[in-house]
Formats: sequence, structure tokens, C-alpha cells
Amino acid sequence: MPGSGPRRRAALAALWLVAAGSAGAAPIVSVDMEPHASGIQTALTVLPETTFEVDVVVSGVPAPGFNVYVVALGFDTEVLGVAEIFDLYFADLFFLEIAHSDTGVEVSAGFRSFGGGEFDDGPMFRVIFEAAQPGESPIEIQSAVLQASFFDPPVPPPVIGGAGTVPVVPEPATAVLLGLGCAALARARRRATSRRA
Repeated sequence: MPGSGPRRRAALAALWLVAAGSAGAAPIVSVDMEPHASGIQTALTVLPETTFEVDVVVSGVPAPGFNVYVVALGFDTEVLGVAEIFDLYFADLFFLEIAHSDTGVEVSAGFRSFGGGEFDDGPMFRVIFEAAQPGESPIEIQSAVLQASFFDPPVPPPVIGGAGTVPVVPEPATAVLLGLGCAALARARRRATSRRA
């Protein structure tokens, strides 16, 4: 249904403001730059035209957990592109919305549940990025809202945790070939100059 995304985000934001004073520990939403390594990694170097995975993870979620989330992920869209996004809870999704912008992507998800929040600490969703061109891009959480259900107020406002940085660097072989080409041109120019003299 067109326009339901902005209305849902506005409703979640209003609920978040109402619940901002709620007691309890705040969960932490972070970016894990290397999901297959142990712990949360905050740096990764990639080559142009390659893909890599980044997980958005949450920790410290108070009971009863959550069934709805809205997370805005920011990055440089000239350096990185999104190839795919998928949910990592592998639950019965009620909805999964992805909204792209000039500054990143917003992911909203809700799960079918009759017993309140079912999900707690762990990876929420995975983004498969494609490194479009050389440069450097931060990957950071811009905002996050977690709710036990559509009818419950949000859990305490999440703390935005670790962000990551991705330098996209050319292959060393490309740099070597470029250097050899420049050296060959300089040598040819010197030869041409010495023959004229």
C-alpha cells in the first residue's frame, strides 16, 4: 500500500518518544563488518567490483524482546551499492520493507507473533554490498526502533553502537601496471629527446 512506510515510521517514532522515559537497559544496535569472524568487527578493506556482507546486530535487548524493527543504515552511495538485504531471524515475516535513499537504506520488518516479542540479542539482518568504485565509506546506524509488537511501546531507545569503515582500494596489480606504464612512457620520452639531440 503506497505511503504506508512513512506513516508506519512516523507512528513508530511517536511511540518511541512516549517510551523514551521507560525504565530498563537500552539495547545496542551495531554494524558488524565481518559477520563470519568472532566478535563485532568495525573495519574491512575491499576491492572495487567485489561484494561483501555486513550484519546489523542487536545486544542487550530487555524482556520481552521484540517483533518489529526499523533501522536506518547510512553509507556513501557513490562508493557502495546494495546488492541484497535479507532478514536473519528466519521467522514468519509479516512484512519486510526496504527504502533506498541518497544516504543509505532503511529496513523495516515485522513478524507474526501472538506472544509479544520473540527475538532478542543477535544479528537482525544482513546487507550484501557491492563496492562500486575506489573511495572510502562509513557504514553506520543512523536510527533504530525496536518494539515487542505493533501494539506495545518500543523497548527503551536503542544506543547506536559501533559503525564501520570500508576503504575500497584498487588491486595492487592495477597500481603496479599503472606505474609500469608511466615508467615506460617516461623512458620513451627520454629516448625520443636523446635521439633529437
